[in-house]
Amino acid sequence: MKKLIALLAVSVSALLPIQAYATDSKALVIIDSYFDSRAVNGNVTCISVIISNTAPCNNDVVKIPASLSDNINHGDAMVEVAKRQSSSLRIIALKATVTGQGQSSVSDVNPGYFIEALNWVNANSEKVSAVSFSRILGGTNGCTPASTNTASYGGITGADATIRNLITTLKSKGIKVFASTGNTKGTTIIYPGCILETESVSSGALNKSGAMVSNFAWDTNTDYFANYSVLNYKSSVLGVIAQTTSSATAAVAAQYVIGNTLTKVVSVTS
Repeated sequence: MKKLIALLAVSVSALLPIQAYATDSKALVIIDSYFDSRAVNGNVTCISVIISNTAPCNNDVVKIPASLSDNINHGDAMVEVAKRQSSSLRIIALKATVTGQGQSSVSDVNPGYFIEALNWVNANSEKVSAVSFSRILGGTNGCTPASTNTASYGGITGADATIRNLITTLKSKGIKVFASTGNTKGTTIIYPGCILETESVSSGALNKSGAMVSNFAWDTNTDYFANYSVLNYKSSVLGVIAQTTSSATAAVAAQYVIGNTLTKVVSVTS
């Protein structure tokens, strides 16, 4: 069930690597296609969950300035946005793709890879506070995934059921899965943000009449909106990172993990 929250804006100022975390500190897991060593530093641990992927998470092939449409840059930008919310935030950068040689061979996250990533989170749930995911997995038939890499799960129907079950299971363990709504204005929410058990995130603000305004996708089930006054994020590595529903999701998820109370409109740090 989606939460019914008043429209009120408030200010809110291999498994081995994960064992380095303190037992009392749970992390934000960012699932994405690629992470570069210049973005993955500080309180960030990078883990690859695809068994066939032997490439490291720190190939240093980031493109500057950043473009969030690029499989190379997207994960790096999400880490940078999340880190802007708190320097003490612990992040697990969970790479869920197969990386070949060269920038053009970095694939995007697909439904099968997403399932593997969620399975990893479920298996390591005691170390995780929340998940942030801002990639498009949807097909063209309503709130369902695309068919890519779903055969081993019984196709689209089986993969969809598996994803929904994992999100529900994680929620029962107190782990929220934050997912973006999409950057095309309207009420069609991308998958998996359209799943009611996710914490769907857009970007917007309240107008003088108290009505929500946004240039991105959202509907009556959308849980959170990153403060629309934040137009971009400042990154020493990537330059300017535009605010999209992707970056909004990373920012809101980070605000949740660091313990700030979330209202319908969440003030985030740029």
